[in-house]
Amino acid sequence: MREESNVTADKSAAAWRTILSDPDVREWHATMQLKKTGTADERGRVLYRYCKATLRSFVYMRLMIS
Repeated sequence: MREESNVTADKSAAAWRTILSDPDVREWHATMQLKKTGTADERGRVLYRYCKATLRSFVYMRLMIS
């Protein structure tokens, strides 16, 4: 059973990194990563979970911010 949870965690880690395909998100992450990698990654995961939970795309989010 322990292996099963590790597989889920690995898939989850890869999933949040899909947000880095957006140039603005990638730049934001890189800027934050200059200070601390762990914080940048955690905030990236939070952004991914928020967008997934609210079913919002990054394009829509960018329009809201602008």
